[in-house]
Amino acid sequence: MEKTATLFGGGFKDTSTKEYKDTVEIGRMLSEKGYVVKSGGYSGLMEAVSKGATENGGTAIGYTCETFRSTKGNEFLSSTVVSADLYDRLRHLIENTDVYIFQKGGIGTLSEFFTVWDEMRKKKEHPKMILVGSHWRDIILSVSGLITVAESCKLTFVDSLEHLEKEL
Repeated sequence: MEKTATLFGGGFKDTSTKEYKDTVEIGRMLSEKGYVVKSGGYSGLMEAVSKGATENGGTAIGYTCETFRSTKGNEFLSSTVVSADLYDRLRHLIENTDVYIFQKGGIGTLSEFFTVWDEMRKKKEHPKMILVGSHWRDIILSVSGLITVAESCKLTFVDSLEHLEKEL
């Protein structure tokens, strides 16, 4: 069975940002390590991870959504799966995934993070959940009174691409 990695991150349009460039590199790293890359399939960091993966000979699957303005995925996808709604889309992004990577994003990425974390909390097997960037530590610290030590131990924080590569 193929290894899969799902990247969650914002749909920011600016391709000159550090996060975009880092996420292209994340896609490259994942393809080098034999992962099929899954993402929400649209622009921004979803595009970046797809670009990095496919330009390095890997596979990138985008899960778009009928309830959005467009179901057309970014130009770097190997394939696009159109989901009926946000819940169906998230189910596809969560299922059969070996590692989850959370990059910078907005309220959608936060929602996805907390949903995936809750799903992993309920399961016996625990795919790796990697949080890229120092902002994630601040977010988890802000909810620390609501979570157990065991729940927080399911998270891996990385602040550099070198650290991320060691975790994959």
